[in-house]
Amino acid sequence: MPQVIQSFDNSGNVLVSRFPLTGSAAVELGSQLIVQENQSALFCRDGRGLDMFPAGRHSLDTANLPLLREIIGAPWGQSPFQVNVYFFATKVFHGLGWGTSAPITLRDTEYGAVAIRTFGTYSFRISKPRNLMNTLVGTKGMHRLADYETFFRSLILSRLNKVLAQSLANSSILDLPNKLDEVGSDLRRAVSSDFDQYGVELVDLLVENVSLPPEVQARISQNAGNMAIRDLARNQAIAQSDALVLAANNPGGGAGAALGAGLGVAMAIGMSPIAQPTPTTPGVVLP
Repeated sequence: MPQVIQSFDNSGNVLVSRFPLTGSAAVELGSQLIVQENQSALFCRDGRGLDMFPAGRHSLDTANLPLLREIIGAPWGQSPFQVNVYFFATKVFHGLGWGTSAPITLRDTEYGAVAIRTFGTYSFRISKPRNLMNTLVGTKGMHRLADYETFFRSLILSRLNKVLAQSLANSSILDLPNKLDEVGSDLRRAVSSDFDQYGVELVDLLVENVSLPPEVQARISQNAGNMAIRDLARNQAIAQSDALVLAANNPGGGAGAALGAGLGVAMAIGMSPIAQPTPTTPGVVLP
């Protein structure tokens, strides 16, 4: 009796589903194959992928099963015949995370060897179901996203070290936060061919963050503080110089005010940690 062959995924996490889940099924000519939107269906017999069907309703006969017709016999074919059907989800699976499980050591021009961690997201879709069938899909009845995530992450991380090293060539680790978009684009190009050989298109890949070791973060914070103090001292010196020039150019009553302003600035400079004199040893009279 003709039957209806179809597959539904209410979870949104199934990449490949198989009909039947185990073994093969006897299918008669005239049966209906329903392929949902964002699906492709592949007919298989004796472990060999035969005819591929896009989304829509398809009546199974020798007219639209040319490869199967060669196997079951011409001109009218034999019915029923034993097959199994694989349904491939062709939608984009997005927002998947990747990250380093252990720190990556990079050579830095300023800090030497630095161990960092980094993470981001990626998206993919099945673009060549036959390739995926021939490389990763076995006889398992259903393949969920979780079955492939670890493998896809390993492909990304295998290229990460080289991409990061190239991005930081002749520059400091401090420049990396400003290069995340560039690193993501380079990493996507490097990994795309790895995904493609399995029939999977890497739609996008982003590097979202890079975490530095605490000792480097502390040195960065210290350098930022020292720079701020140097900037303050420089601005105070400029203000004092401007006040003295104003006093020289305004004799009379205005000179006192300008001079007072200059002395105030000088006192402020004197209270700056940078401007403090080095204390002498108590009880020692300097010549």
